[in-house]
Amino acid sequence: MRIESAFNSGLQGIQRGLGQTQKIANDIADLAISKDSIVGDVTRAVVDLRQAEQQVQASAQVVNAEDELRGSLIDIKV
Repeated sequence: MRIESAFNSGLQGIQRGLGQTQKIANDIADLAISKDSIVGDVTRAVVDLRQAEQQVQASAQVVNAEDELRGSLIDIKV
């Protein structure tokens, strides 16, 4: 895998996680407005929110690892 593709995959993962977080936040707001919220709906939204958080964290680690690898390669080359 090329370094650039690892970086791009990490960024795409972060973007997907943040997009999912926004969608879930809107879903929770809609549940609060409708006042017809079922505990299961809110629970599911919280679980989905946690999954999105983990996706962003994992993707950020990919970006960080790519950055460290790139730095190491530059140090070796110089």
